[in-house]
Amino acid sequence: MKIELTKFRTTHDGEQMNLSKRMVDAIKELMLAEIEQMRNGNPDTADCWTWGLASFKDIGNSDWLIMQFGGDEDRPNCGINEIIVRL
Repeated sequence: MKIELTKFRTTHDGEQMNLSKRMVDAIKELMLAEIEQMRNGNPDTADCWTWGLASFKDIGNSDWLIMQFGGDEDRPNCGINEIIVRL
């Protein structure tokens, strides 16, 4: 999958900025690691962990990264300025 870096924008103290490829890759890896951890840690609920979605607020705040996870039955479409990973 090709990543269009201009798609992933955030702000820092109100100034617009693009997320770097390294940051996008790190977010994807973090989401995949959480999915793997939860699927392996509780196999009975593995079907509830098939995708992850990240969206962003101001990167200068501690709560700037918002991640959601779920199963196939509630898989969202990836919107603008969101990163999604799927198994």
